[in-house]
Amino acid sequence: MADMLHAAGVPENDVHLEDASTNTSENLRFALPILDQLGTRDVVIVSDTYHLTRARMLARRLGLRVLVSAPPSKDARLWPQIKGWLREIPGLVAVLLRLR
Repeated sequence: MADMLHAAGVPENDVHLEDASTNTSENLRFALPILDQLGTRDVVIVSDTYHLTRARMLARRLGLRVLVSAPPSKDARLWPQIKGWLREIPGLVAVLLRLR
């Protein structure tokens, strides 16, 4: 992702990597010290459409101010999108029940 940002013209100083997480919840928690260093709680989460509801909920639970963005899905392959939506359902239920 960092390579894509640099290729798009984002300066290297503006890219702050969090590369230790293995899931969305960890990613957000591990990003908190980076956000503290930057002096902000404002984030933009970019992901697939099916993932954004859960990611937004987890981020807000950590006190972050969240905007979300997803690439257009018109060119996305159907089967990976279906698998993503189906996989996201139990994750969303777990967040709603505060199991995660």
